[in-house]
Amino acid sequence: SSVTGVQTCALPISRVVAATLPGTIATITAASTTRAGRVKITWTKAATNGSAIKRYEYSIKPTSSETWSPWRSTRTTPNATVNGLAPGTSYDIRVRATNTVGTNEPTTYTLTA
Repeated sequence: SSVTGVQTCALPISRVVAATLPGTIATITAASTTRAGRVKITWTKAATNGSAIKRYEYSIKPTSSETWSPWRSTRTTPNATVNGLAPGTSYDIRVRATNTVGTNEPTTYTLTA
């Protein structure tokens, strides 16, 4: 039997994958600069996981302290220059990424100024 006047067409089915939080920042490195108390930190870009990175942020504290500095944004640049470090002091730096879904868990790195 057939149905008169009905047409069928095959449409491609595409798989929709929902975006998730940015991936973990795998590596953070630090390099001293020519000025005392200043360090340039660089990190690997986080995987976007379906949504572009909106910003990176970092926070720093002396390793001996419990108090982190406020988060500072580097926009979408995966590096920052940190000033005001005391020579010979150990610091913890944490970095996180944000996309439209949210913010990942920070990655922490320890350096000595």
